[in-house]
Amino acid sequence: MRNPDRIFALCMELAAHWQYRCPDWRFAQLMVNFISWLGYDPFYMEDEDFLKKFREFMDSLEGV
Repeated sequence: MRNPDRIFALCMELAAHWQYRCPDWRFAQLMVNFISWLGYDPFYMEDEDFLKKFREFMDSLEGV
């Protein structure tokens, strides 16, 4: 079983990026835009890989 403590840490990092980079977006917009940018379904991604790609996506929003 995966460590349940990872959930809060992941959510807090998502929230921090979301609040700083694109606070006007709704959550669904954030996820759809990220998945569209990613170019594939992240269903099987491990959380660490998801966060790495999510950080890259957020960095690509420079100036948004």
